[in-house]
Amino acid sequence: MDYRPNTQNPKPTTSVRRVEPEIRGALEAELGKPVVYSNDSNAAAMYAHYAHFGAVAIDRSSVSTVAGTGLGGGVIRLYAMNAGVVP
Repeated sequence: MDYRPNTQNPKPTTSVRRVEPEIRGALEAELGKPVVYSNDSNAAAMYAHYAHFGAVAIDRSSVSTVAGTGLGGGVIRLYAMNAGVVP
């Protein structure tokens, strides 16, 4: 078998336009509540914060690190997610 690339008749390149449905708006309309996106590290930090502090979570701050396919983390400051880089 010949495994060399076919340079004589290459396949035509096509431009594929990715169309994403407006999921956030649809969920907000269905649930009647605001919907917020987050990445896995921030979501894990928020869950760990609430799971650890429970009823007093709103009065506490925490820092979490997450190791998965990459490294990530989240900072919860008085129960608010700090997104982006924290100085």
